[in-house]
Amino acid sequence: MRIINLLRKKTQHKHTVDESNLLSIEVDKTILLNNKTWKIKKIIEYTWGEGIFSYDYIIDDGKSIAYLGIEKNKDNLVLSIKSDVNIDLIDSTLKIHIQKNEVPPRTINYNGIQFYFDRESVGKSKIENAIDWTVLTVWEFIDNKNKNVLTIEQYSDKEIFCSIGCIISISEISII
Repeated sequence: MRIINLLRKKTQHKHTVDESNLLSIEVDKTILLNNKTWKIKKIIEYTWGEGIFSYDYIIDDGKSIAYLGIEKNKDNLVLSIKSDVNIDLIDSTLKIHIQKNEVPPRTINYNGIQFYFDRESVGKSKIENAIDWTVLTVWEFIDNKNKNVLTIEQYSDKEIFCSIGCIISISEISII
């Protein structure tokens, strides 16, 4: 009986991910990441000028939504996995600080992790296949181990969104 059950098990074929096929993954494709199966729901494209682009793949495992971030510049490919977090849960004064000073503080402590300002980027974003781009400013923070990341995005209409996650390796992703 056990052999029959093993034969009935659905086999998932994993494909090795490299830079070229990672950048060409489409909506409705399935990936394996962190021992979870995720379906790509949407792709957000960002342009930062000087030929620098990045992408957020909005992924869903059936229980939660996350972002697979892909940043490509001339020499580097940086990947991250992040989830939304309410700005007031990070710091109840953070939104007011940004509105008053037009920038966040240089350090942010969240859940016992100290994040340090890494960079500010001004660019444009759009959902894949959309015509209109939206202007945004992104502030990126990283911990002292260069593993955990915190991102604050402010859009032209002054909406502020935060996400938190970690840097990952391309070897942690498989296309199913």
